[in-house]
Amino acid sequence: MIINNFYKKPLLTMTWLFLIGSAAAQDVRKDSVSKSKALKEVEIKTRTKINEIKASPVNITVIDVKKVHGESGNLVDLINRSPGVRLRSDGYLGAPINISLNGLEGKAIALFKDGIPLSVFGHSFDPSLLPVNMLDRVEVYKGVLPVSLGADALGGAINFISRYPAKRTIDLSYEISSYNTHRASLTFYAPSPKTQLYTGLNASFAYSDNDYTEQREYNDRPNSSEPYYERVKYLNNKTRTATAEAYIGLRHQSWADDIRLTLIGSSFYKGVPFIPFATPRYFAVHAYSDEKNITPMLRYDKKLFNNKLELNAVVSYSWVSTIFRDTSLNKYDRYGNFIKRETLSPQIRRELQGTGRDLSLDYKIAALRFNVIYRVNAQHTLEFNNVYTSNQRVGSDPLGGITAFTNLDVYRTPARYSKNITAAGLHSWLLDHKLENMIAVKHYRMNTSGFSNYQAEGGESIERNSENKWGWMEGLSYRPHERWLGKASYEYATRVPDDVEVYGDAIRTSGNFNLKPERSHNYNLQVQYNSRKRGVGGLEIMANYFIRNTSQLIQLYRDIPKSYYLNQDKVKIQGIEFDVQYRPFALLSLAANATYQDVRNYQTRLYSYGPLLETPLYKGRLANTPPLFGNVQARLHFKDFLQKGSTTEVYWYYSYTHRFYSQNYDDSAPGAIGFFERFPEGYANQRSWLPQDGRMGQQNHSIGVMQKLAHPNGTLSLECHNLTNQQLFDNLYVEKPGRTFHLKLSISL
Repeated sequence: MIINNFYKKPLLTMTWLFLIGSAAAQDVRKDSVSKSKALKEVEIKTRTKINEIKASPVNITVIDVKKVHGESGNLVDLINRSPGVRLRSDGYLGAPINISLNGLEGKAIALFKDGIPLSVFGHSFDPSLLPVNMLDRVEVYKGVLPVSLGADALGGAINFISRYPAKRTIDLSYEISSYNTHRASLTFYAPSPKTQLYTGLNASFAYSDNDYTEQREYNDRPNSSEPYYERVKYLNNKTRTATAEAYIGLRHQSWADDIRLTLIGSSFYKGVPFIPFATPRYFAVHAYSDEKNITPMLRYDKKLFNNKLELNAVVSYSWVSTIFRDTSLNKYDRYGNFIKRETLSPQIRRELQGTGRDLSLDYKIAALRFNVIYRVNAQHTLEFNNVYTSNQRVGSDPLGGITAFTNLDVYRTPARYSKNITAAGLHSWLLDHKLENMIAVKHYRMNTSGFSNYQAEGGESIERNSENKWGWMEGLSYRPHERWLGKASYEYATRVPDDVEVYGDAIRTSGNFNLKPERSHNYNLQVQYNSRKRGVGGLEIMANYFIRNTSQLIQLYRDIPKSYYLNQDKVKIQGIEFDVQYRPFALLSLAANATYQDVRNYQTRLYSYGPLLETPLYKGRLANTPPLFGNVQARLHFKDFLQKGSTTEVYWYYSYTHRFYSQNYDDSAPGAIGFFERFPEGYANQRSWLPQDGRMGQQNHSIGVMQKLAHPNGTLSLECHNLTNQQLFDNLYVEKPGRTFHLKLSISL
């Protein structure tokens, strides 16, 4: 008797098990009498957690990180191989990440770790620094977000799910790569079956000189204004970070299914060579930023009334201390050679900014997440979620924080920010679980206060702002056949400005207390096909069409010495993405995906600090946004190749990013060059595109080999990234590192 229960819920699975057991018992009784009947075979097929998430009505991509624990490289590379998503950065270890997901970018995409906002944990837990070995999976939500996540994201979210082993574990990994880069991680887990007590530790360390070269433009030749190019090594670009996450917990108690106390500590050091997007005359070799973070966290889980009611609560409190030093009077050229030392005068210029910076900031961040699930019956489940976060910042900067009119150190004035997200929804399974529906209503509240300096108008004051907004979502999935699945979803999404957008980061961005919440109508229509074959012949296909109609979009406007955030009127996005995974032979698995997105700025006015500014661009493509990108990967699998019981994998990753414009561009204007047209001979504005050398796009090849050892239990991998050493760009004119080599060893004890 074979029962295929792939798309049933766990409650129905238990019912089937009961019926099978009853039938088997009846057969045994009959067999004892007649000896004529026997139960020959029982096969139960149930969904894994990942497959269950994929089948939900929300548009989600689930990345199984466990499969690539042995590979070198970082989490950003892994996520970028998924359809519709790009984690864009300057490329070096520790560089800030700008997320692009279905056309929406930056803070419009929320980041979480185990359902807690990632900002609580500090910069050491940024995606480029999170060790792959410490994660179980990554959930990429596009458009509609489930009630359980409790986010005010505008266009999606990424949730990093931590790895908690099921048995006693000690895992060690160490990676060395180009530019003196070192990364190490430790996972330790020790359960006690007798007392149900368990302890664990996740720790990591990363360091890199980040001293790769990039091509820069100069025009400092005597008696000549003609620009010239030179490849120059990065100076003072070191990154050093360390994290430790120790926890102790207790399971299977009458008063708690699981209660866990976690203590998180982290540090993040970063040298600052120059101000981004500026053309410095001198370079910094002493300026740096440093951050320390301590976060205790308590988690509680309990199921009541025969598992009908499920409670989950997480509370945390973070102390974050940051400093930014730019106090040296020495001057250095682009090669790091000492030039001169400034004299002590009222107009002293430090390495980076004017009279320099001696900034110290202290943050106190509180977060509370509370989630309740009530299973009404086998067809309906109610869910309630509330996430509250508050952030208070105070500090000082005697060099760069003094106001022009009141001689006040602005950072001594406390800046306060609080946000509360409430959601309630109904999750239903109908038509013998072929139809799944999710509907929810959400409320968003924000309060801010702090010192504001209106640069354009010269005003200095304490500003306050409060926002209250409502939103809702609906998601449907229908499975007409076990191989086919269709999804449709809509969300009227809201994202309130975060603390950095409101009062700045005090280093590279200034504040704006006049920011309004972003609003967006998000639509998704998706079709999935799965051949249900394991191994040879296994085929999965996904196609998704998305629309985003966004108003009051918050974008970072680059400026010198500081950038700032402003609202745009409207941005309209539509696009389509495909994903195919196929295993034609036992030795070979293939995957490919592609995303096309049309992102247009419908802005007619720009609200700045000062007067209302007009802009002529209308229906222009949004700057710094590639219209097309995709990935291809191939893996060869060999059993017992070098060692009995071992596995050898050889893999190739390829990514393509089409050229994009560096400013908002109206491609419908007369004489405009389309994104897919070749430049005419002598085209004067070619440098306004990226890449600037006439290429239609950027291509990145990576190859690697990974050996999974049987004795000892571990993996050894060797990779080469950017095999062809192409010039690659994510953010305007900031060049990423060239060809790099990576060697990684992982051992499980």
